[in-house]
Amino acid sequence: MEDFEAFIRQVQERLSAGQREYGDVSFSRDPADLLNEIQEELMDICGWGYILHSRLARVQRALDTLRKEQKNEE
Repeated sequence: MEDFEAFIRQVQERLSAGQREYGDVSFSRDPADLLNEIQEELMDICGWGYILHSRLARVQRALDTLRKEQKNEE
């Protein structure tokens, strides 16, 4: 639950930052606009996930190469 509590704090901080920057106008925005915002954010998340996936795949390939080299040295 410690991680969940930290997550809730982060969400609260983001909401507070949004309120400072935009006021409370988000609560009166057209729901279709909010849906569009969410869809755009999800596309960003997918993009960042792909970037992380690609970087981790490079790390995995490097580790596989090191393991092969170590086996060949034995």
